[in-house]
Amino acid sequence: MIEIKVNDEIRDVRAEFLAGLTIHQMIWCGVGLLLCGGGGLLLYFYTPLPLVLITYLVVFIMLPFGAMAFITWHEMDMLAVAKLYITRNLLDPVLKTYGSSNQAYLEYQTLLQAREKAEKKQGKRKEVKKDGDQDAEAACS
Repeated sequence: MIEIKVNDEIRDVRAEFLAGLTIHQMIWCGVGLLLCGGGGLLLYFYTPLPLVLITYLVVFIMLPFGAMAFITWHEMDMLAVAKLYITRNLLDPVLKTYGSSNQAYLEYQTLLQAREKAEKKQGKRKEVKKDGDQDAEAACS
């Protein structure tokens, strides 16, 4: 089998679409600009808010779309991170315990419990034999 080694720099190359941005980044920026533009126009024409406040609101609306476009975490974009967070923490939560996990101690505890159970069983058997011996002696007399 032939093995071809590829440098990491070559694997990390991304195709640029327009103005140095990838298609993924262009799509999220476009969606954000459309929503912010529409929301900004609605706020400007239908509310008595000053233009500076409307600008701050529009920038606040654009932040999640910018995060979706430009931020990556463990080679995942923010949409994949959001899906992962929702499935792991909200839809299928797992009980997280933070404590000691000393395997040798846990095995020692189970061994002690097994010994205690065996001693209890042996103690009951001896009691049964003693009672049985007394009944046999009474029957003989």
